[in-house]
Amino acid sequence: MMDIPATTRHGLLFLNGEIAPEALEDLDRRGISTILAADGGFHHAMHLGFIPDVVVGDFDSIAPAERDSHPGIEWLHRPDQDMNDFEKALIAAEERGITHLTVLGIAGGRLDHTLTNLSVVARFDRKIHLDIRHGRARIFPVRGSWEFRGEPGQLLSLAPLGEAVGVHTRGLRYPLKGETLAPGIREGLSNVIEDGEVSISLKSGLLLVFLFPPESRESSPA
Repeated sequence: MMDIPATTRHGLLFLNGEIAPEALEDLDRRGISTILAADGGFHHAMHLGFIPDVVVGDFDSIAPAERDSHPGIEWLHRPDQDMNDFEKALIAAEERGITHLTVLGIAGGRLDHTLTNLSVVARFDRKIHLDIRHGRARIFPVRGSWEFRGEPGQLLSLAPLGEAVGVHTRGLRYPLKGETLAPGIREGLSNVIEDGEVSISLKSGLLLVFLFPPESRESSPA
C-alpha cells in the first residue's frame, strides 16, 4: 500500500467495463471530491446517477452532441494511442491531487483490455491509493505490508503482478511463509480468512489482494 499523505483527496473513476450496482453499495459519496470517467465510462456514470466532473479519453464512445449537452463537465481530449483510457484517467486524477481513488468498471468485455488495465495498476499504485471494485469484490494493490480486519470464512485471493518475493501471511487458513508467487508458477487463489485480523507482507513485488463478500465464503475450493 502507498504511504498516506497528510492531506487526502478522494476520487471516483468510472471505466468502460462492467459495473454492477452493488459495487456502489457502501460508497460514501460525501467524501468524494472529484468524479472522473474514462471515455465510455461516462455513460455508466450517468446511468448510475453520477455526473462526472472530468471525462478523459479519445471520445470514440461519446458523440459530440453528448459533450455539447454537458458544458459543465471538463472534457479532456487525449487521443494518445500509447496509453489506454485507464492510464489517461489516472494521470488526470494525479494532476488534480487525488490521493485515494475508487475504480469501477476495470473488467468486462475484451480480456486484453482487462489485462492491460491490471498492468496499468502496477505503474500507478505508488502514486494513488486504489480501491478497485468489481461486483461486490474489492481489489487492493499491496507492496510491503498491509493489515486489515476481515470476517472469518471470507474468501481472499492473492494475484501477483510479476514476481512477488517473500510473501508472508497471518490470519489465513493456508498461510504463506516466505513463498514467491508469480504468474504461471504459483498464485494464491481462494484462501480463507480464519481470524478476523489479517496480515500480508512481501519483500518485493506487487500483489493484488481480492476480497470477496462474506456471502461468498467457502463457495470455491481452496
